[in-house]
Amino acid sequence: MKIVLQDEVWEGEKIKSSRFIGYILHVENLEAIKKKLEDIHQEHPQSSHVCYAWILEGEGERYSDDGEPRGSAGKPILQHLKGKKLTNVLAVSVRYYGGKKLGVGGLIRAYGNSISSVLEKVQLTEYIRYALVQFQYQYDLRSQVQKICTNYSDICVQVEHQYTEQITTTIQIPMSRVSFIREALQNTCNGRITFVK
Repeated sequence: MKIVLQDEVWEGEKIKSSRFIGYILHVENLEAIKKKLEDIHQEHPQSSHVCYAWILEGEGERYSDDGEPRGSAGKPILQHLKGKKLTNVLAVSVRYYGGKKLGVGGLIRAYGNSISSVLEKVQLTEYIRYALVQFQYQYDLRSQVQKICTNYSDICVQVEHQYTEQITTTIQIPMSRVSFIREALQNTCNGRITFVK
């Protein structure tokens, strides 16, 4: 899966006097989707249709034809996102009706083209799922744990320590490296680590 690095917008030539403006937007949650859709509606108060599709990790996917014939706008937008294997993304195509009907086939092409065109501008990167690894240990193991965190700083994205009777450390790392880090910690600390999660 991939995510977009930055939001992009594209507007091409008019199609039978209708304007189509495509947006590709990075989103992390449902609130962000709602907010960005509201912003686009405010930016284009005179538009005829604001059609969209989104894919969000843990929430699935949705699309809206916003009054266009069923399946003529949101679905082709969604297909372009799936074709690029994107997640955490909102694609919006704004239409200003120009007075001439395009037919369902014409709408599918126009909405799809607005999204495929903006996708050509977007920079993508691999989507990495992160997990939290939390563990406890005695103070005499502090330097060994610190050494692991330093040696693997490329995958230990975020490290936090809590100091009570023991030290509790929380590390954010890519899910694919969880077992590797757990094993490295256990080996270095002779099995004296207690994993909380």
